Amino acid sequence: MWKAIAEKGKRLAPDAANLEQVEAYASDTAVKYSSIKLLGDAAAELAGMVYSYRWLLFRATKNQSFWISDCPVVMHSHEDFGPYGTLGFGVPGVQITMPLSSEYVLSIWHPKIVRDKQIELEEGSKTAQHFRASRTLSPNTRLQVLDSRVGELETALVGIRTLLASLDKGGAIQASEDNMEHYNSLQFDWSLRFIASKQNDFHLAEKMFASEPERGVKFRMD
Repeated sequence: MWKAIAEKGKRLAPDAANLEQVEAYASDTAVKYSSIKLLGDAAAELAGMVYSYRWLLFRATKNQSFWISDCPVVMHSHEDFGPYGTLGFGVPGVQITMPLSSEYVLSIWHPKIVRDKQIELEEGSKTAQHFRASRTLSPNTRLQVLDSRVGELETALVGIRTLLASLDKGGAIQASEDNMEHYNSLQFDWSLRFIASKQNDFHLAEKMFASEPERGVKFRMD
């Protein structure tokens, strides 16, 4: 950019007092220095950003393994910011995930996700308490429905409590089958050349490829 400015400056104002300074900024040495400084500033900012995120370690189920692809670091978000995009370092709600091995996956979550989980736990606990109170006052015909709702809600709340407790203690979280499918599907979506599985199980990839041939890897599924 500086070179273009210097060249244009020479054409439009060859006698400008600051032309020599502009040309100095446009020198190869100055451009290299500026690029290195920009990378250093960006790295420092990125390091602080990632450090503020919450780090989680997921352990694979006994009968499944995590995939890896030619693009192992993937991003995901449940947020919807419309035309502004939802993926990127620093974007609220982003999850950055990469497999460490076939057994473990590291997932780095934006702080907003944890805050949302805490709110979800608090509101869910209040709802469960409300259902229990309603149960004592409801006729027998509604008891089965209320019990079912309380059971489903409690199951979800147990998962959130386990997640938040693991964040505080720093232990590995046992992944569910849904977790395994989610993280492996991300490897497929972000891959361009290959995906690899320790157990040589590509059933999910075949299913995803069959439903959307333009999705994920760009090679034939053998």
